[in-house]
Amino acid sequence: MAAKKKAQRLEVTVGEAKVSALFWPGKGRPLIMLHGFMDCAEGFRGMANNTHRPCYAFDLPGFGRSQKADQPSFESYAERITSAVRQLNIGPSIWVGHSMGGAVCRAVADNPENHDLISALALITPAGFGPLPRARIMDNAWLRPVITAAWPVLSGNPLSMLVAYPLQISGGKAPDGAMLVRGLRSIARGPQGPAMAAHALNSLNHRSSAELFKESSFKGPVASLWGSRDRLIPAQHSVGVQQVFPGADVTTWPDMAHHPQREQPKRLQSWIEKEHVKNKRKKFKRSK
Repeated sequence: MAAKKKAQRLEVTVGEAKVSALFWPGKGRPLIMLHGFMDCAEGFRGMANNTHRPCYAFDLPGFGRSQKADQPSFESYAERITSAVRQLNIGPSIWVGHSMGGAVCRAVADNPENHDLISALALITPAGFGPLPRARIMDNAWLRPVITAAWPVLSGNPLSMLVAYPLQISGGKAPDGAMLVRGLRSIARGPQGPAMAAHALNSLNHRSSAELFKESSFKGPVASLWGSRDRLIPAQHSVGVQQVFPGADVTTWPDMAHHPQREQPKRLQSWIEKEHVKNKRKKFKRSK
């Protein structure tokens, strides 16, 4: 069992907004980790304890301890996070994006001004590469007031997480105590952050195919991981990843759903390391 590393809480101010992150020390190329919808930096603790690398897990705007974004768009999230990364002088890193965090990673990579911060992308069941019908439901104008009113019950009730999480997200694996605590804490932040995130996710349903699958300006190494049992973002979206990032490596695990950080954290970290070594070998061959 991997030894637990002590995390340090980092906070910077971008404009007038606070951006919060957790930092785990280590050696080698850092990992910058961006979580999915309704999670926070704490969700990467298992991965951080299974790698020798320095890890910076950010609370996306409106989640954890980070203040909400200026606009409900992935570009706004990306600008906030990259500004924080520069303030922290992290340097070129492997960007790891899970679910909604994958869409933010894409927005970071699509901006050429950010390429000096990225050595590679590791996209885990990422959003941003196909339409998301469930996001349309969450962002529906008629349902939005109902969801807002029901937010204290849904987010503060451990029973709802115990039922919904294994059925819809983890492929049968129950949430642990830490996840339940994070769910309870989220009630204090209110619905604004999740509402903005749902709006950003729903924007994917309104993009044309030309925009959704436009080739990225980032030409560095990209790897994506998918679960064939994923009920939230289907593995078929991996085709979109290869259109946006030609040459991207795609891996599908038949025994995984949507949340490998919880389902298989050690195997997930091994996958990231394997892809990193593979990319270094490709660079070496090109340089010969």
